[in-house]
Order: sequence, then structure tokens, then C-alpha cells
Amino acid sequence: MNADVLVQPTATLLQAMDALTKGNQKIVFVVDEDHVLLGTLTDGDIRRFILAGHSLTGSIEGAYNRRPVSVEQGTLTLPKLRALLQERTVDVVPIVDGTGRVVDCVTWHDIFEAPPRPADDIAHVPVVIMAGGFGTRMQPFTHVLPKPLVPIDGKPVIDHIIERFATAGAKSFYAMVHHKARILKAYLEDAHPDGSVRIVEEAHPRGTAGALRLLAGQVSGPVLVTNCDVLVGIRFRDLVDFHVKSGHTMTMVASVRTFQLPYGACTIGPDGTLEGIEEKPALTRLVNTGLYVIDAAAFADIPDHHVYHMNIFMSDLMASGRPVSVFPVSSEAWVDVGQWDEYRRANRLLGPSESPGDGGVL
Repeated sequence: MNADVLVQPTATLLQAMDALTKGNQKIVFVVDEDHVLLGTLTDGDIRRFILAGHSLTGSIEGAYNRRPVSVEQGTLTLPKLRALLQERTVDVVPIVDGTGRVVDCVTWHDIFEAPPRPADDIAHVPVVIMAGGFGTRMQPFTHVLPKPLVPIDGKPVIDHIIERFATAGAKSFYAMVHHKARILKAYLEDAHPDGSVRIVEEAHPRGTAGALRLLAGQVSGPVLVTNCDVLVGIRFRDLVDFHVKSGHTMTMVASVRTFQLPYGACTIGPDGTLEGIEEKPALTRLVNTGLYVIDAAAFADIPDHHVYHMNIFMSDLMASGRPVSVFPVSSEAWVDVGQWDEYRRANRLLGPSESPGDGGVL
């Protein structure tokens, strides 16, 4: 059994999120020191807990389900296991021994030899790749190549992105291009001769959101929009379902990041005296990954002829009474290829031993 799916109730939300990503089961089992089952915690439980305002560094005590479905070892036949998974609409069930200790788990795939429900199918959702930027963070590579063609493990990053969405069922792609557009167009037309990747060229720079205006009236419903230098290891169907259920115009995927301040942080009293100093504190925040779900109808509201960035788009939506949802993911689920340290990490993670499939650790 994968030990990554076991966490103790004193674990923090951050630790539980990392365990969910590493275990790749959408659920972890909360156990005591003797591995006795106390409860279960799903990715949905964590998202709701975070969005309710709880601290990322706080414990999972109030987040997990204390009345979990479980199966005692040797007590159920295969037909009864099938009935249990279908009746309780769960994809993973812990198996416990006579003392309640978790010894294994059974999954929907184990029982039915089929993918978990619901099928991770986003065939109806267009995917837009914002590939028109100048790639200034990746210089000097981008003096020669457009940023989407920077290689990771011998393959352009845009192909890694397309492959991840295609594995989840996506069939319709739009590549928004500008910088070194001729090189990128030539590559995409050669690599995807079936026309599944449609190329839309910006005549002038439009910013991180402006190019979406060119798709107004061309696409409908929820649209997945991604920067061309980010890899996010999540189940995209879960993200789309979350967005649709929220009823909001946009959903932003946010990842946990911890930043180490290299200085002592001072606390100052009202009279200007030093009250305390914390040496090199760590700050934990949810940060924008560059992956979104956006209702296509909102593209018509984007200005047509000047630079328009995604942060302004979100601010304008909120100002007009259209809320923006946040879909939190763990730090392990996101790689920003545009950062040199992260670029090297991506090459390690996506080496020959790694699978490019959707979900789980990158």
C-alpha cells in the first residue's frame, strides 16, 4: 500500500495537499500512530476548508470526514464490493483489519477494471494556450526560440501541455501566437497536421488576456485557458466541474507556495519601538498558476485594441458583480517553466521515468 495516502490528524493542510498529489487517489486516510482509521480527506474537502478561510499551515482536524466508508479485510465478496462503490458513489475505499488498522485500499479501477467515475473527459471544452508572449524570463533561449518551443526532456513545452489536455479528452485547441509567430506556426502545423490546434495570430501584443477577444463568438461554454509555460498536474474534469458548479464567470487555479524571506521581519510598536524580530520567516500563500476556466461569453467584454492583462480582466469581472472562483492545488501539482529553477525541476520530473498523464505529481 502507498504510504503517501496515510496522514495523521495533526498534519497541516499543506502536508495533506502534498499527500493527495503524491498518492494520486483524490483521497487520503487519516490515521492515528498505530494506523487505525480515523477518517478520510478528499481534495474537495481540502478546497472547501481553504476557501472557508482556514490557514494553510493549520491542522486538518476540522476538515476530514470522521465517518468514513471502510471495508474489513476478508468480509466482502467482489459483488458486494462493487455494490458498495456504486451505492456510496466513491472511487476509493480503505480496507482495515479487525483492529481498525488500514492495511490496503480498493479502487473503482480494481473492482471494475475501468476508469474512476466520472470519466475524466473534457472533449467538449476548448483549450486556449496563450503562446504570444516574448518570454523575457527565459532569455537567452527566447532570443532564438519562441517560449512555447523551449524543450523539456527533448520535447517543446507546448507539446507537454497539449498532451496533458489531450490525455484528459480535449480535442479542440487554440494557440494564440505573436512573438516569433512564423516559427511557432510552422512547428504547430507540422506537429499537428490534423488541424486539432488552430492558430490565432495577434497582429500586435495584447497582454496576458487581450488575445481572448479574438475568440469572441468563436467558442462557447466554459473554456480552459493556460499560459504556455505552466504545467499543472490535476484532473481537468474536476476543475471544469468545480467551475460550472460555482456559477461564476471565471475560475483561477491557485497553487500553494512558501517563500523564505531572507531578512529579519520587524514588528514595530505605535511609538516606533521594536516589539520583536522574526528571523527569516516563511510566508505561505496561494498564488496564480496561469491556468483558468473562463466562460466564453466574457471574451466579448475584453477591449479589442490595446494591451489587457489577466489581473485587470479579473478585477473588471469582480467590479461588474461577476465573482471569480479559486481552485487550490498543492505546490507539487504546478511547475512554472518560465522560472529557471522550475525549468530544471520540470526536466527532472518529466524525464524518461515519468508518465505524462493527467493528474498526480508532475
